[in-house]
Amino acid sequence: MRLIGAEKSDKGLKNRLRFETPLMALNVATKTTAFNAKGRQSAKPAKPSPMSSSRKSKAQEKPFYEAPESRPTSAQIIEETRTWLREVKTKRPFTPRDGERSLFASRQVSADFSEIGAGVAAPVGRPPSAVSLGGRQFESESRPVSGSAVATRLSPIRAGSAGSGSGSGAEASGGLPPKPPSAERRRPRGSASEQQRSSQQPHRSSAGSRVQRNGSVGELPAEDSAAGDPGRRRDSAPQPPAMSEDAETEWFNKTLAPAVDLLSVAEQTPESADNTLELVRHLHSELQAAGMLGRNCRRHRSRILRAVFRLLDWPQPRLQLALAGLCLDMRVSAGNLACVAKLLFRVAKLEANDALFLAQPGLLAGISDTLAGADPAASHEALVYLAGALKFLTGGAAGVSRELLRSGCFEALTTCLGRAVEWNRQTGGRAAESLAHVLVQVLGSLRNLAEQPGTRQQFVATPACLAGVCAAMQQYPADYELQLNASRLLSKLSQHADVCAALCSNDDGGGGVGSSGQSALLPSAARELLARHRSREDLVLRLAFVLGNLAGRAEEARTAMFPDKPALDSVLAVLKFYQQESEAAAAAAASGEASQPAPRRDPGKVRDCLVKLVRLLANAAISAEVGRMCAGSRTCLRLLVTFVESKSIADNRELVSNSVAAINNLTYYMSTELASDMPERMLRVAQALSLLIQRADTDLLVEAIRPFGNLSREKAVRDWIVTSRIDEVLITLLDSSHEAVYSAAGILLNLVADPDKRQVLKKDGGVEKLISALTDLGQSDWQLACVICQALWNFTEGMTSCADSFGSEQTAQELISCLELFTDEEAVEESNRLAAGSDEDTFQHLQDVWESDFAYIGTHLLKRLRRHQSQFEPL
Repeated sequence: MRLIGAEKSDKGLKNRLRFETPLMALNVATKTTAFNAKGRQSAKPAKPSPMSSSRKSKAQEKPFYEAPESRPTSAQIIEETRTWLREVKTKRPFTPRDGERSLFASRQVSADFSEIGAGVAAPVGRPPSAVSLGGRQFESESRPVSGSAVATRLSPIRAGSAGSGSGSGAEASGGLPPKPPSAERRRPRGSASEQQRSSQQPHRSSAGSRVQRNGSVGELPAEDSAAGDPGRRRDSAPQPPAMSEDAETEWFNKTLAPAVDLLSVAEQTPESADNTLELVRHLHSELQAAGMLGRNCRRHRSRILRAVFRLLDWPQPRLQLALAGLCLDMRVSAGNLACVAKLLFRVAKLEANDALFLAQPGLLAGISDTLAGADPAASHEALVYLAGALKFLTGGAAGVSRELLRSGCFEALTTCLGRAVEWNRQTGGRAAESLAHVLVQVLGSLRNLAEQPGTRQQFVATPACLAGVCAAMQQYPADYELQLNASRLLSKLSQHADVCAALCSNDDGGGGVGSSGQSALLPSAARELLARHRSREDLVLRLAFVLGNLAGRAEEARTAMFPDKPALDSVLAVLKFYQQESEAAAAAAASGEASQPAPRRDPGKVRDCLVKLVRLLANAAISAEVGRMCAGSRTCLRLLVTFVESKSIADNRELVSNSVAAINNLTYYMSTELASDMPERMLRVAQALSLLIQRADTDLLVEAIRPFGNLSREKAVRDWIVTSRIDEVLITLLDSSHEAVYSAAGILLNLVADPDKRQVLKKDGGVEKLISALTDLGQSDWQLACVICQALWNFTEGMTSCADSFGSEQTAQELISCLELFTDEEAVEESNRLAAGSDEDTFQHLQDVWESDFAYIGTHLLKRLRRHQSQFEPL
């Protein structure tokens, strides 16, 4: 049998070792423990290998407990492995389905836009969900004068007038300043160059490609290709050459005039809806075949559209969708586009009509392309209802959502989002009220699409989309419904690491939402929104969940959320607010008096807010900078201790568990450097946790014991552990689960560092249980074996006889036999290879952990025991 390091003396060995509990992270989709890369525990770090040449060199001799500087230690690796062995599910905030399909929330939510831009008056209300198209006539389309100043504000859409708030000139703009005219728009209408472009360029994107107007937009997977799908448009096909005016008139009189005449009188015979539908489809196909869709039909365009618009009032949804599809293909604008958008919105309000959108060829692609191509400044009213229709459709049957994705809906929403926030940025917020209505619908549609399988990759591949969401949240901090839709979207997406990385990056995708990297500002902006809307539990719940996800994934997110103490205090104020609401609800329930007023808030939502807020603090405290700030805050510690002491485990298990995890992370940084009264604070925390130990089940008991690994660094806490008999609980846990043994052994390691507490291990067979745990579990977890040997090293300090220290020579001999086996290089190699099977990486990992963590301390402990072993063989 060959022993490793037996020739070395233990002069470089510190007599007393110390154990610290590693940090815990309540991570994105699960509550797990995770370890901080910046601050490892000082008593169970990896030691330099006893077999390395550097260990044999006196010039480079270091105490065994110092970690190597050149590479991550195997202790760090196994700590990460230990992290995933203890997963507990946590829930994402539930978002109920919108059953009534309304444009905005039924409860009118006021918003103060005065902070967005100067000169913006408070809103007079959202556009209504109930719209009427009675007596609608086609309006002659004309462009407003370039550069004209418009000072009127968007009026609310009146249910009895479909043309309200739309039209040309000042009425169409609704209070939005006109965009500077481009060189193309300054050309005279009807010029030869414009006519040539209109005839040669298709007005709609290719069926097999994605819209790429603003920002980088990724391709759909191959299986999502629309090739061979008759429902998609084929506008990329070669178009016939533009007709001269005489040729157009001849073609119209011969081909379309009879159909248009029949449409003009069809409104007088509404019973012939089926015939009228076929007539509309025939008209549509003839226009497409002749290349006369869009603006190509110049002389007879108004006549065709007037006949079509007279039929929009008919109550047959199938006919209405056919008429709307034709109008979109004719590229109507201004008030006419608003009228068509309202028609689509009204049909989409009924879930039973969803299948009709699929049955109308090319309609979904037409809606998407119109949404992407419309100017948010001039067509905001139409965009509100187009995006509202998409919100209904994306929240309906899965088949409709899949077809919308194939039709470019995601790209269209991204483009509309980017244009709206960029326009608002350029104008300094003068368009805040009108564009906010659009963005509420766009964000609601994106949130529905995020539920579809595979769409997360599209969000990640499109930085402009995430950047636009973040920019909208920053531009409209007072709009509750906009913030709620955005937080619902992010709470779904931020469960994934790649999305969290994108939200914390500086890449805005070049999508026109500013060059400062809007997504990188999300952590601090969301924290400010949390404080601003603290009384809105639905929003607080989701914002805290998103921030907790980011804090569990990225160090830069943690420091961005809490750059200073005022930032921390703002979140603690929200936490205290819900703690008071929870206490008020509990007091009302305890009184049992019928005269007591009903709680102002749903107790379940209040509890969920507390859970997510505490989880946020726990994850943020992984950062050394934030952790020290939290550990030094009396308010933070007091609130967490209150939850542990006052909340019943049966009703608040997740809240109590999260609070313990947060306390564990804070105790990691507790020291007198932060506050002179830190020993008193640590003792106060220990006393609170002891109450939990007395009433907790096994799983939660292990979580409550773990912070004592940090607290027991303080002598006052060690003294209290013994006087309160917590040490007896630790001895009992040595017969429990693997993780319980690890935590208990680490705390006992600290206790027996005090000479007056070494007798603790002799209670209830503590020494025998440690040796038994080492024998049974050591070869499967060399880090646990290291902690047990460290505890026994402290226990045997100053020993004169093995029999005196261990109570019997036989017990000491059992430990010696175990250590001889565990320090035998050949036996360990065989054991590790058997445990790893055919996986060479696992075998090498086990070898590294044994060499760096266990071999050195095990060898020195074995040498000490042999020196004090009796010369007589036990009988």
